[in-house]
Amino acid sequence: MATTDRKPILLDFEKPLAELEEQIKQIRDLANETEVDVTEKIAQLEDRATQLRKEIFSSLTPQQRLQVARHPRRPTTLDYIQAIKNTPGSPVMPAPGTVEAAWAHDWNVMSAAVQAAGVTRPTTTKPRMSM
Repeated sequence: MATTDRKPILLDFEKPLAELEEQIKQIRDLANETEVDVTEKIAQLEDRATQLRKEIFSSLTPQQRLQVARHPRRPTTLDYIQAIKNTPGSPVMPAPGTVEAAWAHDWNVMSAAVQAAGVTRPTTTKPRMSM
């Protein structure tokens, strides 16, 4: 959920899709630099990317599904809660001046809320090493 500038970790079966998306990005960048209208070509490539995404993810083997489930950059429950909390007008966002607002940035309280809402996994090996 949180946007990162890190290079994505691609699984083997995702590489053709990533290459197509990179090609779309390069064409867009080139079109912006040269001010050439390539909307038709981009639309065709985006349609192909959508079709390829459906083909890839509708025919995953059990091992590939497991790889997706264990992906290191898969969003955690905390990522979803933070995304909802940081959305303006969100019902989860505490009202200013309330007790909830005072506790909103306390990670111990947030951790308890996350554990109540869903199972989380550590994002690094550091918590495991302290056992």
